[in-house]
Amino acid sequence: MDTSSTHNFISEKWMKSLGLKTVFINDFSIIVASDRQLRITKQCIIGVEWQFHNHTFQADFLVLPSTNFGVILGMQ
Repeated sequence: MDTSSTHNFISEKWMKSLGLKTVFINDFSIIVASDRQLRITKQCIIGVEWQFHNHTFQADFLVLPSTNFGVILGMQ
């Protein structure tokens, strides 16, 4: 969980391995913790369902073109 992140993100690697469908969006840039700028061009189709400690959640995820992580949960 990243309390300074305004959105939820999923790595492109995880998105592909989980078989999640995406749509293209109007691209925009974000700056990650390492001060690297990344361009966001896709989001998972609305309402990805996921589980944590026997609880089921549903959230939207933007796709990051980075494979250094799996999922970043923002403070939406």
